[in-house]
Parts: sequence; C-alpha cells; structure tokens
Amino acid sequence: TSSLHAGMGQLTGAMVALGNCLLSMVIEWSCRYFGFRYKRREDVVRYVLTVLTVGINIICDISVLGLVVLVEAYAAFGTEVIIQPAFVTNYILPLISEDMFWLFFPSYLFAPYIIEPIGMVWLPAFIGKLRVRADSTIPLQLAEEVLAPAETDLINPPLCDIVTNF
Repeated sequence: TSSLHAGMGQLTGAMVALGNCLLSMVIEWSCRYFGFRYKRREDVVRYVLTVLTVGINIICDISVLGLVVLVEAYAAFGTEVIIQPAFVTNYILPLISEDMFWLFFPSYLFAPYIIEPIGMVWLPAFIGKLRVRADSTIPLQLAEEVLAPAETDLINPPLCDIVTNF
C-alpha cells in the first residue's frame, strides 16, 4: 500500500499544481478583463487573489487528505479503534505525514523551483539566442529586444506555487 499511497500522492500533487496553474490563468485573465488604470492597483488585486485562492486550495487539499486517511482507517478498523489515542498516534498521523510527503514533494515542491524557472527563464532566452544566431538579417536593436530578459514581476500568478511553500 505504500507504493499505492506514493503514486496517488504524486498524481494528486500534479493535479494540485495544475489547478494552481489554472487559477493563475483565471486571475491573470480577470485582471486584464477589468483593465486597471494603474499597475500598482492591478498588482495588489492580483496578489490578494493569488494568496486567497492558493490558501483556500491548500486548506482543501489537506482537508481532503485527512478525510481520505480517516475513511481508509474507518473502513479497515471500525469506529472503536480509530478513536483510540494510541491508534491516532501510531497509525493515522504517520499515514497522514507519508501522504503529505508524496503529495508535496515531487510535483508540488519540485516543479515550482526547478521546472518552472527552466520553462519561464532559461528556455525563452535559449530560443531567443538560437533565433538571433540563425538569422543574420535581424537588426541589432531587434536582437537586443529578443535577448532582453523578461520584466521581473514579484506578483506573478504563474509563480503562485512558490507562495504556497512560504
């Protein structure tokens, strides 16, 4: 059952990361739709929405995880056993911590710090460099624009998984 929990945790973690990505796209679309006059006000709204939605997502994830563990324990051992403090300490808490490890580690903690920067920083710079090297007809000014790094935005919804981890 340990490998089953690990696999389900990894799948759930991937779904959580995908859900956070979808939330960030909805937040970004909403901010563009409302058309804020000042970037500062848009950033505040974007940040508040990101923190709220990711916070609600975390609370729901942990609640569902605890509920699944309790249902599994109830189905396997019955009510009389699962309410015993020793059973909670020796069985339920270790199972919850194992499930949380497999939920968070591969996709929830690994992807935002390793995969996302590769896809959002390194890959565009690499493609831009290849494009500029391959075409000598590109004017110098355009080449500089292509190779310029993207504007750093501290309140960036695609990075909302990083908010989760702090």
